Amino acid sequence: MSDFIKKDDLVGFQIASYNDLVEHGLQEVIDERGKIDVDIPGYEFRLGRIRLGEPVVSEAEGDVSRYPFECRLRGFTYSAPIYLQFIERQKKDAICNSDFLLKVKEQGRLEDLTEKAARIYVTPGTYEAVRKWENPELMEVLEVVDFDIKGEQYLNNIKDEVVALAMQINSDLTRRGRGRGSSKVKYKKGERVIKILTENKERKRVAEKYKFEVLSASDIDNPDFLYDSRPIDAIIGKFPVMLRSKRCLLHGMGPEELIKYKEDPEDPGAYFIVNGTERVVIVVEDLAPNRIEVTRGATAGKEIFSAKVFSTRRGFRSRLVVEKKESAKGITLFVSFPGVPKNIPLTTLMKALGLDHGEILELFDDITKPEILSNLELDPLAPKDAFKYIGKRVGSGHAEQYQTLRAHQVLNNFVLPHVGTTEQYNLKKARYLAIMAKKVIELDLGLREPDDKDHYSNKRVRLAGDLLQELFRVGFNTLCRDIKYQLEKQNARNRKVNIAIAIRSKTLTERMEYALGTGNWSGGRAGISQVLDRTNYMSSISQRRRVTSLLSRSFPWFEARDLHATQWGRICPNETPEGQNCGLVKNLAIGAVISEESDDKVIEEYLEKFGVS
Repeated sequence: MSDFIKKDDLVGFQIASYNDLVEHGLQEVIDERGKIDVDIPGYEFRLGRIRLGEPVVSEAEGDVSRYPFECRLRGFTYSAPIYLQFIERQKKDAICNSDFLLKVKEQGRLEDLTEKAARIYVTPGTYEAVRKWENPELMEVLEVVDFDIKGEQYLNNIKDEVVALAMQINSDLTRRGRGRGSSKVKYKKGERVIKILTENKERKRVAEKYKFEVLSASDIDNPDFLYDSRPIDAIIGKFPVMLRSKRCLLHGMGPEELIKYKEDPEDPGAYFIVNGTERVVIVVEDLAPNRIEVTRGATAGKEIFSAKVFSTRRGFRSRLVVEKKESAKGITLFVSFPGVPKNIPLTTLMKALGLDHGEILELFDDITKPEILSNLELDPLAPKDAFKYIGKRVGSGHAEQYQTLRAHQVLNNFVLPHVGTTEQYNLKKARYLAIMAKKVIELDLGLREPDDKDHYSNKRVRLAGDLLQELFRVGFNTLCRDIKYQLEKQNARNRKVNIAIAIRSKTLTERMEYALGTGNWSGGRAGISQVLDRTNYMSSISQRRRVTSLLSRSFPWFEARDLHATQWGRICPNETPEGQNCGLVKNLAIGAVISEESDDKVIEEYLEKFGVS
């Protein structure tokens, strides 16, 4: 055991979880979002790479690097700035030759072209060539322009405005003693004059050529051929830094260096400093996501057999239950999931996913097929009618168009979202529902035993990295909504859209600090973070290895509080508090090892290779 303690850090799993969050988890949240949709014609903002800087604190002279000891002493939060790359994309005017337009016509890419281009220009000669194709849809979106004349008109339109603006700036600089006289702005045919002020606010005017780029046939395969892209790195907030992680200034220091910076060499870290207070993120015990659990229960003296799964995808959790119970109409299999006020027949849902009578029967074996056949006989709806039935249930009282839209949203996002969130996954979702139904029928026939939800193979522990990723996802989505509002407000006031001004970094920073400082997490959960217990060394280590269940303390939960055989070697059988928390707050055993999450795609590729579906 002593060898295990020496080789394996007692709280190393928390640090490893945080490091994985910084290296991969934060980028996953950004990739999920992808872009910020703004209601500004011709503008698009995509999200690029995210990274954490060095830990800093805000002083009068700006952001300054400070070590943990000083943060404790002066009441600072030990955090690092979050740098995110925004890619500003603006639509360009498309000037097309006949070869390009011919390829657009042949490949059916007209809609793709009109979505990307601000305007589609052609020369008089090209227009005459296109008119012979007798394609009215293409002819409608073309604008004929003589570009020599347009260049002259463009310069004449902006000339007076640019000269007046240049003279005003020059006058302001002259009054400040930074410039003298008037500036001359030269114009050339086909050039656009723009104003750029450098960071030191000195006068600098740059003439940029305004070129009419003619698109050729080879440009159609380039997805960005009609966009001007400009990357912008901006700080979107500050992220708490875990002590001794890779982002911590103490990482890699030896005992002598730690003493120099007033740190205890024996302190393993794995906690945060928020407003000068040391805070620990407690390990949370939860049911394994995306795993079918079969149980037997009773309501009003009648037995109910059910299979439930917590379908989890990108922080969203949807609970779907397949039940077998008696009903007045004779149907025995029902499904419940978020977005639907009452249970609906299983066969109706499978039909709404696109399967007909015969395809549903093919998903079941000889033992379970009779039960499904009896349900199908009592459910005469066709697939289209079943979809309309779902729409009426989820959009009751609304127009038929809204009911159809709402039905698509519910089936895509609330029914097994971990399988997929588009219509192309409907067949896979139907197969998954069939597997759940077969398990329920087998449980009723006595061919299988109910699952033990207290078995530790049916549970997972959520570490600091996972919990902080969830918190960051909620905070970042709030920030994106605020950025969208600020950008659209700038555009409505006829101002130049500026992403740097639109970012209010305190939105994300304050949410992260509040959650860590109070323990109140997203989803209404409390007690996720606690003040580090410094009574003695053992108490501080014990707290960082504590495992808590989110079950309500006011209910008995006898089975959840009891010791389970599968906890042997994983959970300490003795260390648990008295009172309401007894059995719900536990501690990891000394020899417990927490495995790291791996990518399922590698295993899925092997299964597909061997023909397992």
